[in-house]
Amino acid sequence: MRSRRNANRKALNQRNRLIFLAVIIAAAILIIFGIWNLLSTDDSDPEDKSGSVTTEEGKSEKKPEPEYDYSKAVAESAQVGDDYFSDAIFVGDSRTEGFLLYSGLSNAVGYAHKGLRADTCFTDAVIHLNGSKVTVMDALRANPNFSKVYIMLGTNELGWVYPEKFVEGYTKVIDEIRGINPGALIYAESLIPVTSAKSASNETVNNERIRMYNEMIRQIAIDKKVLYLDVGAGLSDENGILPDEASSDGVHLNKAYCEKWLAYLKTHTVTKEEIDGAE
Repeated sequence: MRSRRNANRKALNQRNRLIFLAVIIAAAILIIFGIWNLLSTDDSDPEDKSGSVTTEEGKSEKKPEPEYDYSKAVAESAQVGDDYFSDAIFVGDSRTEGFLLYSGLSNAVGYAHKGLRADTCFTDAVIHLNGSKVTVMDALRANPNFSKVYIMLGTNELGWVYPEKFVEGYTKVIDEIRGINPGALIYAESLIPVTSAKSASNETVNNERIRMYNEMIRQIAIDKKVLYLDVGAGLSDENGILPDEASSDGVHLNKAYCEKWLAYLKTHTVTKEEIDGAE
């Protein structure tokens, strides 16, 4: 009887030792797994090396690339030479005609005409091309290998009762140019202020209206993702007014200020690589 009790006690002790050993092994496994999990997971930085971001749902999404900031006017840049404009086209009214005539820039193409408006770019055959007259848009279609387009339109629309029609027409011009050459850089030039005397004597062609239209052009540039060039800032005085010395009629620029206009363009450029890199 005594030997049987000893055997039972021995078996019970062995079973307890096995249970204790199993508990120790399980605890060790849990500790090792916990340490491994801490080392392989970093909750403080959900971004992985591929540029992805882990969302709250646990899904990995590609981090959005920064975009070029079209809300700002083109900043001052390193000066370019005349060759920068060899693949450029200038679209505008009589002010652009004067610029092309007096700035000294001889290698750029100009589709400009006195009285030109955003809407008449599509309707008025005023551009001489290959022995005939065509519209601005037809001229652009005939010469689609341009890389840059400079647009200055709006002076002849200053008296319009419904300025939103100007926005509609200007936007259509941009869309059409993009359709002809999607890769071209489009510069939307601000309207140039007029002299103080001209502004005070004219109900429509005045600096208050010009500022209003420039705000519309700036907003179009933001909406359509084109480059806004604040040319007016480079030609006006500290009060935003065209100096008397710049013009004989208060509106159209003389040779010295056309050259100043070109100098401003040469120091305010953006490369395609800068835009593509931002996007």
